Amino acid sequence: MENIQFKYDKNFLVAVFQDSTEIINYQLEMLTNNEIQNVIHANKQIKNGTVHIYYDITSKLSFEQAITHKKITLDQFLNFLFSFIKACKELEEYQLEQDGILLDVKYIYVNPVNFEADFVYLPNTKGGDSFEKQMVMLKNILMSGSVELLDGQRVQQLVDIFMQNFEQIQTFENKLAEVLKTSTKPQYKAPPSAPPENVSHYLPEQPAPREQPTPKEQAVPKMSITPPVAKKPIPDMPVASVDRIATKGKPAVNMRGMVIVAGVTVVGIGLIFALMRMGIFATETGGTDMTSVGLLAILVLVADYFAYKKLGQTGSAKAEAAATKEKPTKKSAPTVKKGIDNIVYPKVELSKVSENPQPIEIKAETPMAYKPQPLAASNAPSIYDYKTDIIQDDDLFSPYLEHDLNNTREKISLNERFRIGKLVGQVDYISQSKKVSKIHAEFLTKDGRVFVIDLNSLNGTFLNGNRERIQSNIEHEVFNNDRILVADDEFIVRF
Repeated sequence: MENIQFKYDKNFLVAVFQDSTEIINYQLEMLTNNEIQNVIHANKQIKNGTVHIYYDITSKLSFEQAITHKKITLDQFLNFLFSFIKACKELEEYQLEQDGILLDVKYIYVNPVNFEADFVYLPNTKGGDSFEKQMVMLKNILMSGSVELLDGQRVQQLVDIFMQNFEQIQTFENKLAEVLKTSTKPQYKAPPSAPPENVSHYLPEQPAPREQPTPKEQAVPKMSITPPVAKKPIPDMPVASVDRIATKGKPAVNMRGMVIVAGVTVVGIGLIFALMRMGIFATETGGTDMTSVGLLAILVLVADYFAYKKLGQTGSAKAEAAATKEKPTKKSAPTVKKGIDNIVYPKVELSKVSENPQPIEIKAETPMAYKPQPLAASNAPSIYDYKTDIIQDDDLFSPYLEHDLNNTREKISLNERFRIGKLVGQVDYISQSKKVSKIHAEFLTKDGRVFVIDLNSLNGTFLNGNRERIQSNIEHEVFNNDRILVADDEFIVRF
């Protein structure tokens, strides 16, 4: 490690080997030509005779940066450990030694959502840390104060595991699986039969239990018989005419007219055939004059059409007249007219108007007041639970950020560490831009000076309209009126 220097170049972590003879070429080729799970992909470049290995850390957050904002849970730490196990197993598939994994919180990169980790692998001939030393380093991370140690049982189990000597990574994984199965939820205990005296006044009075009868004394349950309800008489329905059948949604059909039309059609066709047999439509060549036959058939169809129309209109008129005569008429209920301003005007009968009428009191309907319903309580975190509080001008202290949101100028105070991104619970200001990363950038305030750091964001952070993004993981000092472009979301620094 003494001959290896680390630096950042945009979104890459660069490991510079001063002595190229310390690099194992086979390991380097495996690292650059394969995508190894939970191991950061690397590329090789030679500059000025020295080997530079570039590790792509775009959209990744270092373990050190993740724990500076808030402590991680024990489950997140277990996810981190299982990521380490996956990386070791994958390295074995490519015949790479696991001691090449760099277990330094500065160069371990995690997903801030579930804390799965990706590791830097160094193809170094001198080798890295042994498995026993790696266990000690993992235990130190656990006990460094960056992990919430609320579950004492599982914490003690983890400490005991780290104190053991494992020859195989599979044994270590099996031990961790036992810790993962340990339930962190409190076991349910049945309430005592009689509450303590000192808490009895918190409980409502319980009714005395009813005595259960013996099998001999059990009474036969009484059957409740509901008297039959007299059915309402069905009113006489008007009977439709035999020759006219109506269905719902369809027009009525005149059956008698249809029969007459069909009969006329049959007679006309029979007449045509009879005339043909008599030779009336015969030609000089012995054939049949089809033109005359067609004209006669058309005349029969036209006669049928007019007969049907005549009979249909007559039948429809008779049916409507019968239905109107049979249908009882109902008196419509008196309607109350409403004027403007919701004023109800009562109906006054003329027969009750006297010579000295009394003034009529007209009451207006009182409009119903809207009562907002309370929102249902929910334990699920909402994005608005972490919305940044906008400070007022009289409470404003320097430094702060100005930001335009929906044509409204926000003034956002900066604390010692202030993060901008989209990951709820991990940032101090949630940007509405879709191009901003989950944890995009961080502002540091030290001794009245302000610095901005790009946290390996995908779309970068820019200063004062400069088209070249700032270097990631490096502090860049900003001054009054400087414009910070977080992807495409602009903030102005004010002192």
